[in-house]
Amino acid sequence: MNKVYGGILSFVLVGLAFTTVSAAPNNANKAENNPHVVAYYPLGLHAIPFDPILYVVGTDLVTERGNSGQIEAWYTAADGHGYHSVWNIAKKDSCNGDKVFIPNAYPSWGDYLVPGVDYCVDVNAF
Repeated sequence: MNKVYGGILSFVLVGLAFTTVSAAPNNANKAENNPHVVAYYPLGLHAIPFDPILYVVGTDLVTERGNSGQIEAWYTAADGHGYHSVWNIAKKDSCNGDKVFIPNAYPSWGDYLVPGVDYCVDVNAF
């Protein structure tokens, strides 16, 4: 009988050792320990670049992909919905497909964006 209890205890302890940490933007450790983070807003009102603009209350984690000018943002709304946006510097005065065109985005959309350029933003809900 002790072997059965020992086996169950071992199984539970191993399971606890492999507990994962949430990768959501509201995980403060992710924001603090990621060298690519350019902005982290734990809670507030955020504009999601849809057409028309969607406003949500929640968290926002913004990262930069090297020196490419590409920005990614993960928004987690208080109601549990999430949005991921990828900001690429526009090559022309418009964007292809269903991307949202944001003209002269700096600084109104973020002081981490490149001044004087336009962006094409692709947003996905999760």
